[in-house]
Amino acid sequence: TTISDSSIDLAPSLTVPAEAPEGEYKLVVDGVEKAVSSRALTTDQTIPYATFEDNTLACWGNDTGVAPYWGSGNNSFTDDDPLCRQATYNGMTGSYCAHLSSCAAGALGITMLAAGNIFTGTFSKPSTTGTVSFGIKYNWKARPTAMKLKYWGNIGTVDRTDKDVVMIPSGQPDQASIYVAIIDWSSRHQTSSGTGNPSGIWSVEDGINAVSEGKIIGYGVVYPTGTTSGDTMIDLEIPIHYYDTQTKPSGNYTLVISAATSRYGDYMNGCSKSDMYVDDFQWVY
Repeated sequence: TTISDSSIDLAPSLTVPAEAPEGEYKLVVDGVEKAVSSRALTTDQTIPYATFEDNTLACWGNDTGVAPYWGSGNNSFTDDDPLCRQATYNGMTGSYCAHLSSCAAGALGITMLAAGNIFTGTFSKPSTTGTVSFGIKYNWKARPTAMKLKYWGNIGTVDRTDKDVVMIPSGQPDQASIYVAIIDWSSRHQTSSGTGNPSGIWSVEDGINAVSEGKIIGYGVVYPTGTTSGDTMIDLEIPIHYYDTQTKPSGNYTLVISAATSRYGDYMNGCSKSDMYVDDFQWVY
């Protein structure tokens, strides 16, 4: 509420009607904030399997292409030490968390970077090229203001520049990535990478129309670097920025969550010795 006549005598209080949408409300007079109030949201909306207690999730396995919730790409690249595996770490919720680790591996003397990764969606690899299909349908009940999770990372220095495109030069600190997107898509967006140049590369920061499948309603992203202080997972909160501030959540929308040890892993550009632990993805209202 904004009032432009400063001669009006107002008590510094603001009552939000019960029928008003959830969120924060401010009383502003001539550009000066006089009172703040809010109507809190109560919801049981959760993120499926986000504590990683289930040892049957497809993200622990190889190239299924049928993951109902969490998938991981290129676990078959290094069977002895998967890029994504169920693990334990101090500060996790419950008995398990997800451990993402990068490596350089290959065959016939040719090695390339494989970044540790986990995401909502599916992965298939019919040849030397693997394809991630991002997103799961999600029964939205309300708009979160942020996503939070448990996190610990040791993100190293770039030692692999295996493609023509080099986003971070060798010797520079690598960047991991963790992002969330609320998306109005007609189908899953596909990103493919392998021995050739990657295709379908996208970023949640590229705008509401970043991909052809539909609009990005809102997103949150962080690019962790370096090593987390201490040996216990920390609480990491990622604010969600909304391109579309009007559309109401519904079951027609898609949820994308992704975490990777190298931001530019699709370009085989990053550190081959990084580790990341993630657990307990939740919404903040």
